Amino acid sequence: MTTYFCDGLKEVTVANGVVRLEFHRLEAVQRWQNRELQPIAEFTIALPMQGFMQALGVLTQLFLIRVPRQATRRENDDRDAKSDGANGKGFRPPWGRAS
Repeated sequence: MTTYFCDGLKEVTVANGVVRLEFHRLEAVQRWQNRELQPIAEFTIALPMQGFMQALGVLTQLFLIRVPRQATRRENDDRDAKSDGANGKGFRPPWGRAS
């Protein structure tokens, strides 16, 4: 089975009972003096509504499992920041502890 890497979901279309998910990757392009990221369509997945609802259920369960862990981690990070000597103003990235 082939694995495709994508940076995100570009568009979702529903028509005639079929859900189409268009994924994109980001590609650096040169515009005058600047380099910018431009989304490039990579591939589209077409699912019948029933298959999409099943996939959505799986993703929802994953989300519900991960969110309480993330919230607990943030509470611990808040406690750590208050004891880091920076009066709780130390830098902490939103995805977890700073290294």
